[in-house]
Amino acid sequence: MLLEGNKGLVLNVVNKNSIGWAIAETAAFHGAKVGVGAQNDRMMDGVRKLIGERTDVFTPIQVDFTDDRQLESLAEQVKETYGTIDFVVHSAAFANRRFCPRPGHLRLFPSRAVPSFGAGHQ
Repeated sequence: MLLEGNKGLVLNVVNKNSIGWAIAETAAFHGAKVGVGAQNDRMMDGVRKLIGERTDVFTPIQVDFTDDRQLESLAEQVKETYGTIDFVVHSAAFANRRFCPRPGHLRLFPSRAVPSFGAGHQ
């Protein structure tokens, strides 16, 4: 597996449609252990639902990046839970599920969906 033995964080997951959740699932599919972050209690409830029984692979983490104490706590929690980590993803985006059809198969947007900025663009 591509990420076997790796540990990392995917922060700011909001729901099952989050690009962050697609990344977390894909990393886990490839063998990584993943801390999945949420900004507040309400969002953390959603993260816990996404993780479900898969606590051997996913760890819920709450962190609000506007609070310095929570950032310090995050560093301590990472050390305690993982020792060191191999990757961090800060995700504050939405992804259409059709581009993330199943774990391990995160796809890039088709080229026709991306505007061209060639010579004729103003």
